Amino acid sequence: MQEIKKMEKYHESVLVNEVLQLADLKSDTKIIDVTLDGGGHAQEFLKIISPQGKLLGIEKDPEMLEVAKERLSNFKNIKIAQGSFESIEEIAKENGFLSPDIIFFDLGVSSYHFDKSTRGFSFRRDEDLDMRLDPGQSLTAKEIINNYPEEELEKIFKNFGELRFSYKIASFIVKHRRQHEISSTGQLADVIRAVSPLFNKPGYMAKAFQALRIAVNNELDVLASALPKALKILKGEGRILVISFHSLEDRIVKNFFRNEASLGHLKIITKKPIVPSRNEVIKNKRSRSAKLRAGIKI
Repeated sequence: MQEIKKMEKYHESVLVNEVLQLADLKSDTKIIDVTLDGGGHAQEFLKIISPQGKLLGIEKDPEMLEVAKERLSNFKNIKIAQGSFESIEEIAKENGFLSPDIIFFDLGVSSYHFDKSTRGFSFRRDEDLDMRLDPGQSLTAKEIINNYPEEELEKIFKNFGELRFSYKIASFIVKHRRQHEISSTGQLADVIRAVSPLFNKPGYMAKAFQALRIAVNNELDVLASALPKALKILKGEGRILVISFHSLEDRIVKNFFRNEASLGHLKIITKKPIVPSRNEVIKNKRSRSAKLRAGIKI
């Protein structure tokens, strides 16, 4: 219990009021929260739709799943499933949640993962090179860094981090690993810093680590696969809401929404993405890159 409460305080949901306004919840609304995380948004949904409405929460990380279960334990109208939102159709069917009124994506990685998970998501602490959101999967950051060909490493840093010197980062990693295995975040950060003085700036290093995390968890392909599945099972006139946190995610969401709108399948209700207020950014700096898009199924 004590450990769960420690984890819970590291989870701070973003754009909560804006999400609730766009969701337009009713007392009997049926919701799928495909990125349950610590249950922050789900808790706010349940306060409005209980006791008639229903919510299905999907979460791939077993540690965050336990946080959410504890946080939401007072609600009886919720089901929680461990899995990837890429499997939304199968999970919804298994749990009797086809044709929901709302499907909600929050694509942010929890602050808990960066600050306390010890899985190597941040360069600010020296931890094992892991970066798995699902500890049950086999591929880790250590495997990628020490075994992928130089060309593949360059693609990762170029395509997922949009970094200058991506070829040089890959070259330095390959040269270093010939002498010593790179097994920790500290070792990797030291190798990358040697590439250019730019990587002494936190923003540049964060992009390098972001690129590696995206590759480990196949985040962009999973998102691109999940969005059409979500729209498929969504009830007619149901709403899909997506919060993204970097340009690569937002581009996928924006293009998906535009394409479905052009086909007459979706009405976009956010002409421009909604971003956090100045006050929210002051309170929670990690909210500053959040963008919320929403649409109604036609």
